Amino acid sequence: MKKYFLNFFFLLPVFVFGQQNIELTKADQLIDSLVSNDLTHGQVLIMQGDSIVYQRSFGKSAIYSDTDKPNTNQTYFRIGSVTKSFIATMIFQLIEEDRLSLDTYLSKFFPRIPNSKKIQIVDMLSHQSGLKNYTQIKNFSNWAKENRSRRKLMKRLYDMKTGFEPKSRVAYSNTNYFLLGLIVEKLDRRSLQKSLEKRIFEPLALNHIFLGEDFEYITSSAHPYMYTDCWEDALPVDLDLIGGAGAIVSQPSDLATFIHALFSSDQLLNDKSRAEMMTFKNVLGRGCMTVPFYEYSAVGHNGDINGFLTNAYYFSDQDMTIVCCLNASRYPINNLIVGVLSDYYKKEFTIPNFRGVQLNDSDLQKCIGNYFSNKTFLELKVYHKNNELYGQIIGQSPFYLKAKNKLNFTNEGFGIKVEFITTKSGKITGLLLKQRGQELLFDRKKEEK
Repeated sequence: MKKYFLNFFFLLPVFVFGQQNIELTKADQLIDSLVSNDLTHGQVLIMQGDSIVYQRSFGKSAIYSDTDKPNTNQTYFRIGSVTKSFIATMIFQLIEEDRLSLDTYLSKFFPRIPNSKKIQIVDMLSHQSGLKNYTQIKNFSNWAKENRSRRKLMKRLYDMKTGFEPKSRVAYSNTNYFLLGLIVEKLDRRSLQKSLEKRIFEPLALNHIFLGEDFEYITSSAHPYMYTDCWEDALPVDLDLIGGAGAIVSQPSDLATFIHALFSSDQLLNDKSRAEMMTFKNVLGRGCMTVPFYEYSAVGHNGDINGFLTNAYYFSDQDMTIVCCLNASRYPINNLIVGVLSDYYKKEFTIPNFRGVQLNDSDLQKCIGNYFSNKTFLELKVYHKNNELYGQIIGQSPFYLKAKNKLNFTNEGFGIKVEFITTKSGKITGLLLKQRGQELLFDRKKEEK
């Protein structure tokens, strides 16, 4: 796990790329506020019909990078479980071709899977099979690091007990779609990537999407991060062990094109198949889910895979598709989507206040000055702008300091805590800078004490 401290301390400028044919001023303000507070990195896109009318790329695709690497409209993201909509689409295509049916039993393809003689394709599509979620088995991440083999994974699935009888419950499970992906391979007699290309990518002219075994080698791919007390590299995942459950990588524009084509036309499925797919139990359909927004409803899917978050939904009332892909976020993706949709549908929405305690000018004036570390010979300038405090290591970018109180400030994105040191009379003589388990004392320059 990478750690960074002070002299490796590269801070985030605000990067925003995009195109707009509709004015979403409040959505822009929300995104600007999230980025300036280092709360999220990614892209939001809206399509009206088959045309992009709003696209905002923000933050960085690589947070700790020697060169600035912003998210752009050409950045690739892992879309996680939105992959399931692609797998379900191909399953229904096979049904239309009379090569499969919803009533087909899993035992036809994988007789060694527990309860396979009772589990039907429809049960797997709708998460009612009773197959436990293999990615949530204890220590799966550690196991996957040491067992990068589909054969070993299948043995694990053969040995796994079921959680309940088919059709008796609904329980979301990646196992269903991993196996459905393998069934597509068996029936098409080619790799899942080739089936995706022939059945979906090529018919829709999607050139910036693929099954992601070689994701890390694409220079325009985003890197995933998780946040504890600072941004840290998300745990790696072998996408070959994820397959049909969530291994697709895409630019948001290609994903939006797919979602729009799937739910608004017969380009991929006929009306009967689409109706079967959109048979919902609670919110879960067969490779899709439905979500409400005020008096409107949408159909699509969510994705969450080792630091990447994706929402992709279609609103039929406006023939509108919205896609949000994030590679690092400390702000709920649902709240971001709600904010953008609220502006689109002209609903009331209040942008949260992400700033800290508001201090008056005299309190901030006591903190400003130049501070010097005798240990590292680094000089730190503290100044205020627009009634907010900022720090800047000389030769590096400035960073915002959120006030906890008059003497304690933080920058959560970089795991920084600053405690100002005072005399008994309250005069500031220095500061203690804490970052990721390390501490560095800075003395206030004598001429400014």
